[in-house]
Amino acid sequence: MEKMLKSRYFDVLLSSIIVLAIIAYTIFQNLAAQQAIVIYVLDNNMKAIDYPHTIFWNRNSSLSFYIGVENKRWTPIDAYLMVKLASNKSWNRGVEPCPARSLLKIPISLNNGESRIIPLKIDILEVIAKNRELIVTKVNVNGNEALVYLPVGEDDYLSIIVELWSNNEFTGQWVELKLRLKQVKP
Repeated sequence: MEKMLKSRYFDVLLSSIIVLAIIAYTIFQNLAAQQAIVIYVLDNNMKAIDYPHTIFWNRNSSLSFYIGVENKRWTPIDAYLMVKLASNKSWNRGVEPCPARSLLKIPISLNNGESRIIPLKIDILEVIAKNRELIVTKVNVNGNEALVYLPVGEDDYLSIIVELWSNNEFTGQWVELKLRLKQVKP
């Protein structure tokens, strides 16, 4: 009888340890999975619903929107956002980060649990119409003018890409706003 009691206590103790280990592992995995830096796009009304889809370069070639960044890590972060323009002809989506030249670098510092909303205004200043395609040659991003060469055909689109970088390394996180670039016929 005494051996049976010892065995039963050992079984209960071992079962309790296994159950507690599984619970601790599950809690740790859930907390560890929540450690991230989140990046997202908001429209002019600071909502994620009404993004512009078309820019008419010879009528209204300005675009304003917001980029949100939220630190869900347990530690503060120092990072930066790289704003880039590309066309679907100039960027093969299997290659990250986007190979386009950065037009604007925005440094951000966030404590744990902190978020920040960053306004972005992009103006397409110069476009050349050539052979059923529009070639963007000059843009302004938040007051910084830049020369570019982005051919955008009739069925193509222009992408505004915002990448998150930390310690001079791409974090793998980026957002993209795709736009049709059209010319208003006179």
